[in-house]
Amino acid sequence: MQWLHAIIYLIGIFLAITIYKKYSIKTHKTSSYFPPHTTRKRYLELSEIHNPSDPIDHKLLATALLKRAMTDVGRIMQVREEKAPLQNLAQSGAISHSVYDNLVKAEAELEEEIESVMMEAEIYKKGWGKSIFNEASNLYNLQKQQKEKQEELEIKKEVKKKDDDLLVISEEERLEIQKQLIQEEELAKKKKKK
Repeated sequence: MQWLHAIIYLIGIFLAITIYKKYSIKTHKTSSYFPPHTTRKRYLELSEIHNPSDPIDHKLLATALLKRAMTDVGRIMQVREEKAPLQNLAQSGAISHSVYDNLVKAEAELEEEIESVMMEAEIYKKGWGKSIFNEASNLYNLQKQQKEKQEELEIKKEVKKKDDDLLVISEEERLEIQKQLIQEEELAKKKKKK
């Protein structure tokens, strides 16, 4: 009897999400604060094509949902970093209040997005809705650290290349430097003799 309740529960969630997706794709107007949410769009496209009950599709959709959550984590971080400074700038008159209002609107949309992702996560694993953003945050931070290390390595390579370029001199310059060194040695010898 419990399995019947579980099946009815899953069918209900699946239907609610399907209706929500169709509604949100047609009517979802996003603020212009963030760039287009490509991982959200990709997940929704995949979820219309693939069946979460198929093991291969299940993994594909769960991965796409996790990537969507990672994008949301980045947006959450951006809102946290920018909200207080923008509010201060708007209150002091340094920027238009519409900039701050746009952030507030984007934050509200982000809250809806988070709820949607949590609800979707429950399709793939019971209880995942509560932990998907922890997992996405860890992956987001790891990806960010890897990107920073890669940028640091590229900067070091650039500096080394510039240093190497400075060390490379033409044959004429080398001969001129040798000639100057020989002349300096001869002058030093002459001074010692005196």
